[in-house]
Amino acid sequence: MALFKINNIFEITNRGYVLTGIIVEGDFTSGDLIQLDLNANSIRLKIKSIEGVRHSSGEAVVGLMLGPLENNVRMLLESITTQTILITRDHMNS
Repeated sequence: MALFKINNIFEITNRGYVLTGIIVEGDFTSGDLIQLDLNANSIRLKIKSIEGVRHSSGEAVVGLMLGPLENNVRMLLESITTQTILITRDHMNS
C-alpha cells in the first residue's frame, strides 16, 4: 500500500493518461490499483507502468501510466490534482 500525491495529469497520444506526482509513503508496482472514493463512487484504476519523470527540489517525480480512460474518469482525476491518493495491491492478480 502507498500514498501518492498527484501533481499533474496528461495524455500521451495513442498510449493513455499519466499521473505525475510524489510518493508520500510506501511503495507500489505495475499492476497495483489506484483507489478513488469520491461522491459515493468507488473507482479502481490499474497502473500499467511506472516511469521516472524528473527530479524536483530533491524529490523524484514519478509518472504512473494508466492507459486510456473514459471521459468521466479523466475529468474526475483532473478534479483531484494536488490531492493524495491511495494505491493498493491487486489481490485478484497477485
